[in-house]
Amino acid sequence: MDYDMIFECDYGDRTPIKEQLKKLLDKFNASTMPMCAVFINNNPYSLEFYVVLNFKTDLPNLREDIINQFKNLGCKLRTDLNLTDFFEAIGQRQFNFYSLIDSKNCDFIFDNYFYFSEKKYLKSKLYSNQEMKPKNLIFISYSTADEEEVDQLALELNRRSISIWYAKNNIDYGESIVSKIEKAIDECVGVLFYITQNYLKSNWCELERETFYSRYASERNILMITIKDWNIDWNELPSFLRNLKYIDRKEFKSMQDVAVELVPTIKKHLNNVKR
Repeated sequence: MDYDMIFECDYGDRTPIKEQLKKLLDKFNASTMPMCAVFINNNPYSLEFYVVLNFKTDLPNLREDIINQFKNLGCKLRTDLNLTDFFEAIGQRQFNFYSLIDSKNCDFIFDNYFYFSEKKYLKSKLYSNQEMKPKNLIFISYSTADEEEVDQLALELNRRSISIWYAKNNIDYGESIVSKIEKAIDECVGVLFYITQNYLKSNWCELERETFYSRYASERNILMITIKDWNIDWNELPSFLRNLKYIDRKEFKSMQDVAVELVPTIKKHLNNVKR
């Protein structure tokens, strides 16, 4: 029986893969395992590492055993790729190809032809490999007809170290608006309702508001602040929001002034949030 196996491996955690390959090289000779090779992409913008194995043997369950061994090391069997794909990629300078002969050769290849350090080395030097992720976000619920003023508010708050989530900046073209907003409502620790005539006419804004009400009723650890526009009377506010102290635009000349007024309350809430 003759079969190939291609495994996608973690470039940054390759030592366990090296040790597994050395075991295979020690166990099988070239007639049983004609190919044991690695394809390495050292492009720092797309680091990749693949192992290719070829077996010519009728040993029972060998293929399943090898697959399980590599899966246990976090590797992924890629049946959607074949050797032709890799050799074409070599022609485009995407990969370097190295055939492994024995354990000593395997050590040499792994020690010299991966250009970037493993994660464990970077961790030992106190480098973090975590992605930068937003936290303690404040959601702005607004009508798109009022986007110009909301842009200014978001800018002024962000300048004062408040992390803002609002649709214009946080939803890319082609992304699901509903899914992104649902996720943001679930993750944000506070919301600013910018209540204008446009807002009150919007069914979508009403849905956002009611979803935040639901969260508030179940958790009570979410900050909800209303910013009432110049031409909105108190009795036009949604009934629930009338009971909460709000910002009245009549009392502030600019969105910068509104932001200055909001920051202490928001920061106090953020200091108390446990998420």
